Amino acid sequence: MKPAASHTAEEERPFPSDHAGYGLFAFDAPFDSQSPELASGAGPDLDGSDRTNYTSATLSTPYSPSIATPNSYFGSIPAQLSHRHQANMGTPSQAPSTALRTASSRPPFAYLAPLEPTPSISTSPSALSIQPSLSKAETSDACQKGRSIRLEEAGIGTSDKQLYLDSFDQAVGEEDSPYPEVRASVSNTDDPDMPTLTFRMWFIGIILSTIRASFNFFFYLRWPSPWISEALVTVVAYPLGKALDSLLPIRSWTVPLCIPVVGGRSFSLNPGPFNIKEHALISIMSEAAMAPAYGMLMMIATEKDYGFSLGTGFSFLFLLSTEITGFSLAVIARKILVYPASMIWPTVLVQSALLNTLHAEEEKSSGKLSRPNNVVVNQLFGTVTGLGMGLVTFDWTQIGYIASPLVVPWWASVNIFMGFVFFYWVLGPILYYLDVWKIGHLPITGFFAYDRFGLPYDVTRVLTPDMQLNVTAYQDYSPVYLPISFVIAYSLSFMLIPAAIVYTIMYEGRTILDALRGKEVEKEDIHAKLMRHYPEVPNYYFLGLFLTFFPLLIGATKIKDLDVPIWSLFLAILLPTIFFVPFGYVFAKTGTDLGINLIAQLIPGAILPGRPFANMVLKTIAVESVTRSLLFLQNLKLGHYLKIPPRSAFTVQLVASIVAVAAQIAIKNIIFAAVPDLCEPDQPDHLICPGHTTFFSASIIWGLIGPARQFGNGSVYQFQVYALIIGALLPIPFWIWRRRYPRSILNYFNILVFLNGPTFAPPATGIHFTSFFIHAFVFQYLIRIKHQQWWSKYNYVLSSALHAGTGLSVIVIFLALQLPKDGRVSVNWWGNTVWTETADFVGVPYYNTDPEKGF
Repeated sequence: MKPAASHTAEEERPFPSDHAGYGLFAFDAPFDSQSPELASGAGPDLDGSDRTNYTSATLSTPYSPSIATPNSYFGSIPAQLSHRHQANMGTPSQAPSTALRTASSRPPFAYLAPLEPTPSISTSPSALSIQPSLSKAETSDACQKGRSIRLEEAGIGTSDKQLYLDSFDQAVGEEDSPYPEVRASVSNTDDPDMPTLTFRMWFIGIILSTIRASFNFFFYLRWPSPWISEALVTVVAYPLGKALDSLLPIRSWTVPLCIPVVGGRSFSLNPGPFNIKEHALISIMSEAAMAPAYGMLMMIATEKDYGFSLGTGFSFLFLLSTEITGFSLAVIARKILVYPASMIWPTVLVQSALLNTLHAEEEKSSGKLSRPNNVVVNQLFGTVTGLGMGLVTFDWTQIGYIASPLVVPWWASVNIFMGFVFFYWVLGPILYYLDVWKIGHLPITGFFAYDRFGLPYDVTRVLTPDMQLNVTAYQDYSPVYLPISFVIAYSLSFMLIPAAIVYTIMYEGRTILDALRGKEVEKEDIHAKLMRHYPEVPNYYFLGLFLTFFPLLIGATKIKDLDVPIWSLFLAILLPTIFFVPFGYVFAKTGTDLGINLIAQLIPGAILPGRPFANMVLKTIAVESVTRSLLFLQNLKLGHYLKIPPRSAFTVQLVASIVAVAAQIAIKNIIFAAVPDLCEPDQPDHLICPGHTTFFSASIIWGLIGPARQFGNGSVYQFQVYALIIGALLPIPFWIWRRRYPRSILNYFNILVFLNGPTFAPPATGIHFTSFFIHAFVFQYLIRIKHQQWWSKYNYVLSSALHAGTGLSVIVIFLALQLPKDGRVSVNWWGNTVWTETADFVGVPYYNTDPEKGF
């Protein structure tokens, strides 16, 4: 008997040309006449308890009952089909369409060939299904009684039950992802009949995307501020979906024949129980709307600092064009960043685990440590302007500030922490206390650019009335001085730029060439095989988006006359095209992202000196393009894991982008009209716009003063240019070592992660890195090695729960306590105020500065 060997030809069968993914409102999908289950009305829906136990001996990281295998073949009707839907279905043979039937009414491998005949198991269509002659009551009773009754009614005797189950398990259960992280979070089955683009998905998705985009933009203007996280949106969407499942009518309507395209087709507002694919698409929509568009910072800077408004029409066109242009670039990397099994995308696994879990029902010291005013102690151990050595916190907002330590792979966490220790705890203090480049006169961890008097740089002293650089005033006042934290961050960013390119060429060059030539990048895993059932998004969709929105972007910049040459816009698109593939490799494998901000400011500042508006525009296009490309690919990977039709994931992200941009611009106009002192440091509601301050300062330093004065010949930081050469050379020795000693532990060292990890500081400090590393050691090393079953079952779910719970509590505290009292709710006692009396809080430098002459 060879049950698993006969399905190859069936797997290769192309999907039906009229497979529409159920359309906008879950239009009926055509019957597959080759499927015996559909021909007879229903498949042998079997109970799932034995399936879970049986696979435990097959999969190295088996699913537990608490983590759903949402598309599991066995137990689909009792687990997923509510009594309300079941009562309206009638007998299986009377179901009008696959869309209106239970979400798992046919096997997960819809294209799987029938099992080979055995002497005691009939292979006729009727023998493998509940007989059509059964009454409605008998059918319902069989559904409730489960696996044994159905096998008996299918003509399978007791002695043959295990043989039947063994055969099926061999066909669908033995193949899984080679990566334990994926096996712990992602189902290795699929149900292509699950409706996706349903009315309730659109209704909930658009509402939650609008709310998330609006509130997160408002919170972005405030400090401190809560944040609506993806985990929180996913949790909230679940009861909403269940509510619509219960409230919407269970019936179908037929579209009049006179309506083009969809005429004659039937649709339903409630095509079966709320399922995991609908839920995932809602999450994808909200993820596309999660953060304010990067260009909003430019809108705020021009209006608040440069004194004129760009207008609502321009804002909408510019922001939407930059986002959609970024989406269109994702076509370059789908084959190398989404399809391969090795691209695990750790952050996506968390979301997958959360979705599966939500649908699982369907399957003290009295001593004194130090003196508060000891400068060196404050600089080394302080957490405000110090290095945070040796301190740890159990506040999840601080622990997960860099990334969730439960998500980032252990080897990557080690690289991140090693990089921080070397650059900030070893090299940084040495340079600081030796007063190299006069950095000893500044706070050891400063958050501003400084002048020669050790004070925050006053850009207004070097500006002309038309916002150009006053060279004479600049020479009389001061060059820009950077604290050691910024010096290290800039140096690392300079090294990362060439290192990313060289590393990608050396380690992944052959893979990229194979993908460009149309060759297979790596052997397909089970998830890639299951995704063959769904039509891919054609490349010309992406090309069409680019040819539509990039010209609109050009037109918008020319209409407003922002002093941006057209040829420079092509350069702004070229930068993300070059860098988002190397950056995507790091993000897909480690869960940490690289930033293009420095190169996006450096090159425009060098070729268009003294033009801050051009610098802002080009930086916005480059940064937003990389961000949106990777976000699009990340959401496609989530769809890949949950077997969502790619065209559905593509569509909802485009709609969410339009909704989010419109919502953010509306909220921005309302706030600007209602809050005249917006972005002022003493704004009573704390709407001080912290991100805008950094963006505006960068436009002055890079666009107005320019990189030539900051890093050119004779400048204080000329040495940083050599970091470009160092970065290009760094990957080479490690690549040679890896080829010579392929089993060496040094192969776990990743130069890109090592260099990128410390760039989270500032604003991150040592307490963030130590807390991150300790928790990574506990969960991703100790528990994973010693308690692998617990880790497989709970690790990613725990990460989601911590994010969702923390986000919800912060929002409740903000709305219930802080907002009504203008953010002044506090408990005044010594423990809450003593830290404000330390040298760490004040930011006292190690060396004194003459207030008249400076340094």
